[in-house]
Amino acid sequence: MDEHPDDNPSQLKKRNTAPGPEHDLPEAPPPHPPDAQLLHALPTRARSSPDEPVRLRRQLSGVKQAPSRPDDGEGHPDDDPTLLKKRNTAAIPVQDLPEAPAPHRADPPPAPVDLAPLRQIIADVGPNPTGLYAVKLRPGISVRDNGTIDHITVSSLVRTPSPLKRTMGDHTRSWTTLVDLVRARLFGKSLGDAVTTLSEDHAEAADWMDAPPAGGAEHPVGRQLFDLLPADDQTFRRDYLRYYSAVVRTKLDTAREAVARGDRGAAGAALEEAVGHHLAYLNFLPFSTVQPASGRGATGSGEGTARGVLISNEIRTRAAPVAAPPQLQDQSGPISEIPETADPVTSPRQLQDQLWKLFDFGAVLRGSGATESLSGMGSTIVDDATALPALRDELLAIIKGPHANPTVEAVKAVQQSALKIKQNAEPLGYAPIATMARSLEQIAERAPRASINTTDKKALIKNLEKYPGGTTGDVTVEEYRAELNAIRTTVEKNREGAPLVMAALIAEHQKAMATEYPVTVGDAEFLSDQPTDMNGARTRLIDVLKSNVRPGPTAPGQASTKLQRDIGVLFKQKFVDTFVDDVVAHYERINPRIERAADSGWAKDAANTTLVVTCSWPGGRGSTTINGRPDAPPGLGGGMGAHTTAETLEVEAVKALVTRSTAAQQVVDTLRARVRRALGSDVMKLDDTLPPYQLAAGQLGALFNAARDVLTSAEPADAIVAYLNFRNMLPYATVAASDTSGHGEGAAKKRGAGAADAIEVLYDQKAIDEAVTTQESVISTFVHGNVEKAANPVAALNEAAKQLTLMAVEATDLKDDITASAARLTAMAVELTRLKPGRVQPFMNEVGNRMRTARQAEHAVIVAETAGKESPEAPAGRTGQAAIKRKGRR
Repeated sequence: MDEHPDDNPSQLKKRNTAPGPEHDLPEAPPPHPPDAQLLHALPTRARSSPDEPVRLRRQLSGVKQAPSRPDDGEGHPDDDPTLLKKRNTAAIPVQDLPEAPAPHRADPPPAPVDLAPLRQIIADVGPNPTGLYAVKLRPGISVRDNGTIDHITVSSLVRTPSPLKRTMGDHTRSWTTLVDLVRARLFGKSLGDAVTTLSEDHAEAADWMDAPPAGGAEHPVGRQLFDLLPADDQTFRRDYLRYYSAVVRTKLDTAREAVARGDRGAAGAALEEAVGHHLAYLNFLPFSTVQPASGRGATGSGEGTARGVLISNEIRTRAAPVAAPPQLQDQSGPISEIPETADPVTSPRQLQDQLWKLFDFGAVLRGSGATESLSGMGSTIVDDATALPALRDELLAIIKGPHANPTVEAVKAVQQSALKIKQNAEPLGYAPIATMARSLEQIAERAPRASINTTDKKALIKNLEKYPGGTTGDVTVEEYRAELNAIRTTVEKNREGAPLVMAALIAEHQKAMATEYPVTVGDAEFLSDQPTDMNGARTRLIDVLKSNVRPGPTAPGQASTKLQRDIGVLFKQKFVDTFVDDVVAHYERINPRIERAADSGWAKDAANTTLVVTCSWPGGRGSTTINGRPDAPPGLGGGMGAHTTAETLEVEAVKALVTRSTAAQQVVDTLRARVRRALGSDVMKLDDTLPPYQLAAGQLGALFNAARDVLTSAEPADAIVAYLNFRNMLPYATVAASDTSGHGEGAAKKRGAGAADAIEVLYDQKAIDEAVTTQESVISTFVHGNVEKAANPVAALNEAAKQLTLMAVEATDLKDDITASAARLTAMAVELTRLKPGRVQPFMNEVGNRMRTARQAEHAVIVAETAGKESPEAPAGRTGQAAIKRKGRR
């Protein structure tokens, strides 16, 4: 989760307190160039005006970067997010849209951002009407017969857009906390009550966007946090916050109207969209997501394990595995969505640790700028930046001096000073300072040698005279001075603001924990009733900060704690004491109301899933949203593998079905027919060629479980989830391949599944060829007597056939299909036992041809289904007999 302040943190509570008229909220800042957000140098927090630092970043990076893309990989319609009103603006009342940004003026005064009351900024929310990042996340909400919500699913593979553009970033409060807070608040409520609850929660989260209070009162805390962001970041987030909030309010109004007229389906669909945009709004709030600690991007911090511990404690027992239906138990075994802990966590201290694992102190420190304050590096950074021109002048004087060859000793002081400045700037992310210092260090090293060559010497002098850092790609003196002013402003701003950020986010985390885990919060003695103790958080904050106080790592360059690795610099005790006092002072001023909620029971239904589907029929026309992806076949070693038919095409075939369907039952019936057809297809008859590790892991058991779920699902969304899982379990739909990366399937799909250039992309011939080669190696090794037990194809075939036979005993409408599959496996085991070494190649040629032909035919079926053509259903119970008889010919 992420960073910032400086060495005099006592300068507090001075911002955003001046009285002002009702409309003192500023006009939108001038737009940044389309690639402004991509060009790095100073961290976001250190930018001054929208234009000046952009030039710095462009010159310093030296790398042409690609246009930004949202974190969900879906792409951005326009690389300049401030360019609104370009798409579908007919649905947006012109009078309610933000004013167009004013032209840039030199040295503009700080411009606040207009976040006045939203009222109704859109009349009809269509799909992404303003050209902003679309929200792809769509939770699934299911309702009991009595009208109350009993299940809220959010795909663990889909996130809302990131305020960091291409970077996912670190969450200061874990993503699962944001999602589970919605679950806890809505679970067990009627649709009407859920709409009211989400309306209240969103209003509380967004009230800071309203006009400031009259009479000189302070801005709300949310507005104060927003004002701590750099001007260009405020500009970027403003349009998203306004738009996402407007969608939430509009969809809640739609849901409220649907509840009033008794339309449960429409109400649920609108509530789902409102929840998705509410989560997107929360993710765009200031300091909700911050830059990751390393260039590798965001990494997990054990939030999933901590969540599992908390849920287990919340329901007063260890989470029970989710078992398959009784008649279809198989060798794959049950799967639990909630992680179990090796030992129960019961002591208050242990439970407190788990509750705090969902809050990332390191992310808050980095994102807020507290690092400079706590390390004392804030003033050092300013001093270092100020010293660079003087170092440049000193080096220039040495090179211009009377000596043709300056000695190493003559430039050593400059070289060492530049090295120290670089080492100070790099951990804090001040790229321009670090780059300029590195340039001076390198020139100082070259100077003794360059002086011999007149051409080299003149080049060094020319660069040093024009650029503080001494290289042509560096910033000019004028640009450097502007950046230095920005650094001074940022350091001071962070020193004042970082304690407020920490206090506000701690308060929000405590409120969330008291709502999501009321039982555990009580068991853990997580909260006190003393604001001066930050309701119990002060001790935790002190412990965290002290873990990064000097003396730090036992060995140079070796970080002894995760916080030290994330922060990169050590703190000083005197600054820690001042910072804690300031955080406590802000916390007392915020005075959060934190009460343990009544236990809604949501934790009993807390299992996450990778695939979430929602369906609705507005105006009689089907619509579906599919988040995430189906389960990978067991036995792929934990990877997703490569799809022979692109997954995006499988999904498109389902979406096409829903779009042309006029009723939910039509979708369910068609999917059942598709399952019947697939069970009788040549692809299904490849079950006897599956690799032994996939058979042993239970792929066929998982396949028939998914088939049964399709045949028994009454709701279209449930049937679609089961169907996509079923499709992915079919033999060689997903294979273990050397290349599992994307190949532009999404773009190919848009060109049309039947287009000549799209077929090559949407069907992975290389993957199926690799599968044939792998199986040939397995069988050849077995026939020559060198096989290990785990890779023994005959043993795997016989054991899988045995498990399928047991499964078929109590199966009903799938009994014949399961029995036929078991028979094919047994027949193949017999044939492999009799296979002679000299017959391996002809045998594998036949098997390979069968694999390739069947998968290509199945691909053609899916392509046809995307165009609305259904294949005839295979009669139940008549699958697989021909394949069994053919084996006698081998």
